Amino acid sequence: MNHKGSDNMSSLRPVIWGATFLALGIVSLPSAVAEETTNSAKSTQAVAKMPSPSEEVEKITRNLLDDFIKNKSRYQKAPAEFINEVDQKLSPVIAFESIARGVMGKYAHRATPEQILAFERNFKSSLLNFYGKALLKLDNTKISIEQVDTVSETVINDYKAGRSRQIPVNMKVKTSDRTLTISYSMIFDDGQWKLRNVIIDGINIGIQFRQQFSEAVDKHGKLQYVIDNWLDIMSADNEQLKEKVGKSSS
Repeated sequence: MNHKGSDNMSSLRPVIWGATFLALGIVSLPSAVAEETTNSAKSTQAVAKMPSPSEEVEKITRNLLDDFIKNKSRYQKAPAEFINEVDQKLSPVIAFESIARGVMGKYAHRATPEQILAFERNFKSSLLNFYGKALLKLDNTKISIEQVDTVSETVINDYKAGRSRQIPVNMKVKTSDRTLTISYSMIFDDGQWKLRNVIIDGINIGIQFRQQFSEAVDKHGKLQYVIDNWLDIMSADNEQLKEKVGKSSS
């Protein structure tokens, strides 16, 4: 096991959950390469008409941050209101069908359309509830955007020409006691920039969820069970991982 990565995951986990959700934390994960290529080809001409991906990331993140800071006390008393507010702001820019397929990985090919749709709903709900509540618990943690790197024209032109499937947008988010380095993988889909994946301090959130899903199917033996109980499985796995990391680093 990589002890350095494990230590980081253990110590940063509470802040990561909150920062992930805050900074476009409804994580859009990698879908099949063929789907990404198709979406990229369809939207190539439209990219030039859109704002830069870094501007979009910063705008949405700042809007969420400002709203959270302004209404934190109220939201902590009424978490459902906060979750609903974020749902309304982020759902239009998140491709949840792609997210579901990405997390399901190889099992997406074995699932029925109904199962994929059900997991899409459950995955979205689990993220809203799990990350939203984690963020609301960060009573003494201040979160602010320290830096958003500008995406160069060369990188954007490579994407438009089909030489890359995603555009990385790097950001630094400052908390009360540390600075997190966040890297977003952006794609252009349905006329707007969308998040495809996020890496926080070297921890690939997309891979984390894909591994969780695969291990859950192996453990429980039934795809439908994992789909129906994803929130409970995700919560339990995160607690077990935290305990495992603590033991391995001692």
